[in-house]
Amino acid sequence: MLSLLIKRGQMMGQPAAPAASWAVKAVALVLLVCSPTALAHSRFAYPPPRSTESGIKTGPCGTAAHKAGQFTGIPITNLKPGPLTVVIEETIAHTGAPWRIQLTQENTDSSDGVCVLLDHLPQPTNPGTMPARFYITIDIPDIACKLCTLQLANPMTDKESASCTDPGTCGSVYHSCAVVNIEGKAANTRAAYQCPGVPTDFTPATGKVANTYNKNENAPYEDGWLKDYQGLPAKYLRRCKNPELPAGEQCTAAA
Repeated sequence: MLSLLIKRGQMMGQPAAPAASWAVKAVALVLLVCSPTALAHSRFAYPPPRSTESGIKTGPCGTAAHKAGQFTGIPITNLKPGPLTVVIEETIAHTGAPWRIQLTQENTDSSDGVCVLLDHLPQPTNPGTMPARFYITIDIPDIACKLCTLQLANPMTDKESASCTDPGTCGSVYHSCAVVNIEGKAANTRAAYQCPGVPTDFTPATGKVANTYNKNENAPYEDGWLKDYQGLPAKYLRRCKNPELPAGEQCTAAA
């Protein structure tokens, strides 16, 4: 690789530099491409997100560069109501930094009127080699929701000296968004849907305040799944088949 870089410079009419100089530049380039900061942090792997970047810090869905607010020319996933295994890909582990998953109104990325489908999904205590994928099965409501956005938020609580809120005081939050069509009962429109609130049986959130996060939200995982956590119901651990989890079962109803 080094010799190719030297030859390329000579072919472009640049004076030949000492090999040591080219070596320094080549090493610097490799470090830039391969450094953890270049890899970023976390994103949806399924449903497929608008942007595959995992370092989006502008909420709730990034900027125009990340196709925020765009509902054409992007991946759109058709979903049935009921259990759905979502896949989160993490590229840099942040101890104690949890995730939240929420659903918008139709044809918008706005966080106004969102339904929080899951909150305080803990960070693995044993994340393993990065990048890594983690799985959780959520319940998709029985509604008709055309061009709605599933939003993933990952507050960096490990950077905070105390608890923080999101939206609010958390200084750094990573975001990922996936556009979906939910094919539920036509009479159950998204606009009329009354969100039931955060599931009370999701035990990692027990005793925690919605949208308020601290730096010790960790739990053990095994093969990318939460291990039994304070009596966590089995429905959250159902391996519902999707393109990122082809060996899973065909889940059609909540356990």
